[in-house]
Amino acid sequence: MASPARIVDGLMADCGKSSPEIRARIERKVGEIALEMLSQNEGRFYALAKNQEISIRAGTTREYLLDTDFFCTKPEFDIYDEDGDFLRVGYILSKAEIRDRRRADAPLGSNICYIEYQKDGVSGRGWYLILATNPTENMTYDFEFYREPTEKDVSAIKDIGMLKSGVRAGLPDLFEETAEVDAHKYLSRLEGFHEKISRTIPTVIMTPNVRNAAKNRHDHKIGRGL
Repeated sequence: MASPARIVDGLMADCGKSSPEIRARIERKVGEIALEMLSQNEGRFYALAKNQEISIRAGTTREYLLDTDFFCTKPEFDIYDEDGDFLRVGYILSKAEIRDRRRADAPLGSNICYIEYQKDGVSGRGWYLILATNPTENMTYDFEFYREPTEKDVSAIKDIGMLKSGVRAGLPDLFEETAEVDAHKYLSRLEGFHEKISRTIPTVIMTPNVRNAAKNRHDHKIGRGL
């Protein structure tokens, strides 16, 4: 994977310029194009994936403020009990879907949620995870989401050729000979730009929770006579 500096170096060589001013322009455009690319597919890119642990307490609020860099949710998340043992899967639905389920008297539980932006939320302005029903047990949501991309996320781009085409198209005065062709290449691919599914589904590694891991270490020491 090429570093942002190497990408800029390559573009500087392409345009045959070497001044600090030109370099600064290309650096800015690289960041702009990277942001535009990473904003496609609702920002679902492997390098932007994050987790937020949300502590749920029985009989309290249904609304939980998400991290400030929240951009797009994954459809499912894991729920754990107070001991760190897996309980069940949580699901993100739309507010309309949950409303329709209520009208149809379909089963709803605290593992079904929706996401809503609130200007005057209980914990301040921002995006909230809202449970469909009041929680009746203590648990932890391992909420998975994609953070908001920025112009500094150049290293998250895997298709360097497309990125360079976008930059050359955006700076036609520096890349007169190729700008028109590059614009066609870039724009024809931008709308459907996404990562291969193999990059967005990481390898699943089963590891014990904290309590079981400590017990395993203790048993291992006993077995060694320590």
